[in-house]
Amino acid sequence: HLAKHIQVKSWESSDVNTTSPELSQYFPAFLWVLRDFHLRLVNEAGEPITERQYLEGALEPIPRQEDKNKLREVIKDLFQSRDCATLVRPV
Repeated sequence: HLAKHIQVKSWESSDVNTTSPELSQYFPAFLWVLRDFHLRLVNEAGEPITERQYLEGALEPIPRQEDKNKLREVIKDLFQSRDCATLVRPV
Protein backbone atom coordinates (compact mmCIF):
# COMPACT_ATOMS: atom_id res chain seq x y z
CA HIS A 1 0.00 0.00 0.00
CA LEU A 2 1.23 3.43 -0.88
CA ALA A 3 -0.10 4.74 2.44
CA LYS A 4 2.26 2.44 4.37
CA HIS A 5 5.29 4.08 2.76
CA ILE A 6 4.30 7.71 3.24
CA GLN A 7 4.58 9.53 6.51
CA VAL A 8 3.64 13.11 7.29
CA LYS A 9 5.17 14.76 10.30
CA SER A 10 2.90 17.23 12.00
CA TRP A 11 4.36 20.21 13.81
CA GLU A 12 1.56 19.93 16.36
CA SER A 13 2.17 16.29 17.21
CA SER A 14 5.10 13.96 17.56
CA ASP A 15 3.03 11.10 16.11
CA VAL A 16 4.36 10.44 12.59
CA ASN A 17 1.94 7.65 11.64
CA THR A 18 -0.82 9.28 9.64
CA THR A 19 -3.89 7.54 8.26
CA SER A 20 -4.96 7.60 4.61
CA PRO A 21 -7.81 10.13 5.09
CA GLU A 22 -5.34 12.53 6.72
CA LEU A 23 -2.94 12.05 3.81
CA SER A 24 -5.61 12.73 1.19
CA GLN A 25 -5.21 16.48 1.62
CA TYR A 26 -1.76 16.16 0.05
CA PHE A 27 -2.84 14.14 -2.97
CA PRO A 28 -3.96 15.66 -6.29
CA ALA A 29 -7.17 14.86 -8.11
CA PHE A 30 -7.28 11.36 -9.62
CA LEU A 31 -8.21 11.10 -13.30
CA TRP A 32 -8.65 7.59 -14.71
CA VAL A 33 -8.43 7.70 -18.51
CA LEU A 34 -9.74 4.58 -20.24
CA ARG A 35 -8.29 4.17 -23.71
CA ASP A 36 -10.07 2.16 -26.45
CA PHE A 37 -13.26 2.16 -24.41
CA HIS A 38 -16.08 0.33 -26.18
CA LEU A 39 -18.56 -0.49 -23.40
CA ARG A 40 -21.92 1.21 -23.02
CA LEU A 41 -22.07 3.26 -19.84
CA VAL A 42 -25.12 1.73 -18.19
CA ASN A 43 -25.88 0.39 -14.71
CA GLU A 44 -27.28 -3.05 -13.86
CA ALA A 45 -30.79 -1.82 -14.72
CA GLY A 46 -29.64 -0.66 -18.17
CA GLU A 47 -29.94 3.04 -17.29
CA PRO A 48 -27.26 5.42 -18.58
CA ILE A 49 -24.53 6.42 -16.12
CA THR A 50 -21.75 8.99 -16.22
CA GLU A 51 -18.08 8.21 -16.54
CA ARG A 52 -17.61 9.22 -12.90
CA GLN A 53 -20.36 6.82 -11.82
CA TYR A 54 -18.56 4.10 -13.79
CA LEU A 55 -15.36 4.85 -11.86
CA GLU A 56 -17.13 4.80 -8.49
CA GLY A 57 -18.71 1.47 -9.41
CA ALA A 58 -15.30 0.08 -10.36
CA LEU A 59 -14.01 1.12 -6.92
CA GLU A 60 -16.72 -0.84 -5.08
CA PRO A 61 -15.45 -3.97 -3.28
CA ILE A 62 -15.85 -7.33 -5.00
CA PRO A 63 -16.34 -10.49 -2.91
CA ARG A 64 -13.29 -12.77 -2.57
CA GLN A 65 -10.87 -10.21 -4.06
CA GLU A 66 -9.34 -8.91 -0.85
CA ASP A 67 -6.04 -7.73 -2.38
CA LYS A 68 -7.77 -5.77 -5.12
CA ASN A 69 -10.34 -4.45 -2.64
CA LYS A 70 -7.51 -3.08 -0.48
CA LEU A 71 -6.20 -1.18 -3.51
CA ARG A 72 -9.70 0.14 -4.22
CA GLU A 73 -9.96 1.39 -0.63
CA VAL A 74 -6.56 3.08 -0.79
CA ILE A 75 -7.53 4.89 -4.00
CA LYS A 76 -10.83 6.03 -2.45
CA ASP A 77 -9.10 7.13 0.77
CA LEU A 78 -6.17 8.97 -0.78
CA PHE A 79 -7.88 10.56 -3.76
CA GLN A 80 -10.95 12.36 -2.48
CA SER A 81 -11.41 14.09 -5.85
CA ARG A 82 -11.82 11.43 -8.57
CA ASP A 83 -13.02 11.47 -12.15
CA CYS A 84 -12.97 9.27 -15.23
CA ALA A 85 -12.66 9.96 -18.96
CA THR A 86 -13.21 7.47 -21.77
CA LEU A 87 -11.53 7.55 -25.15
CA VAL A 88 -12.96 5.52 -28.01
CA ARG A 89 -10.67 3.47 -30.23
CA PRO A 90 -9.41 5.55 -33.14
CA VAL A 91 -10.43 4.45 -36.62
